[in-house]
Amino acid sequence: MSLFELKQLWSVTLPNTEEFDGRHFAVGLLDSDSEERLAIGSFSGMLRIYRPSRKFTERDLLYEANLN
Repeated sequence: MSLFELKQLWSVTLPNTEEFDGRHFAVGLLDSDSEERLAIGSFSGMLRIYRPSRKFTERDLLYEANLN
């Protein structure tokens, strides 16, 4: 019996052509707003910053840039 339970609260579908690993994301306060943001970077140089909500919507994506 476990004391902890994991639940998926938010998810996003990204293109199959991009590769990621567990070290290319950060969660925290990225601006002066008091809400946490999720920053994800791919091996191909795409940087995306999200403001997760209960169910993914297009407004969750705050910033997207190709840094090559």
